[in-house]
Amino acid sequence: MDGRANRSTFFVVQHKIDYMELGKQIDNYYYEHNNSPYIFMNGDTIDCIVKDTGMSPNRLHGVNTKGLCGCFQGNKVFCDNTLSFGEVEMR
Repeated sequence: MDGRANRSTFFVVQHKIDYMELGKQIDNYYYEHNNSPYIFMNGDTIDCIVKDTGMSPNRLHGVNTKGLCGCFQGNKVFCDNTLSFGEVEMR
C-alpha cells in the first residue's frame, strides 16, 4: 500500500491585507519623495484587495499582467508576480 494514500494536504492560512499599514506606507512615500508612488503587487494581492473592497471608488479593477491594473488611493497599481503575496513595492 502506498504511504500517501491516507494523507490529506490543505492550507489554513487566511490572506488578509493590512490596509492601515498600506495607507501609512503610501503616505510615508509621498512625504519622503514629494510625489505619488507607482505601486507594484503580485496578482494574488491585487485580487484580494479587489475582493475585499470591490474597489469601485479606487478604480482597482483586477490583474493585468501586461501593465496598469488600476489605482489604489489615487496611485497607479501594476502587477509584478515576482513579489510574494502581501509584498508591496513602491517606485
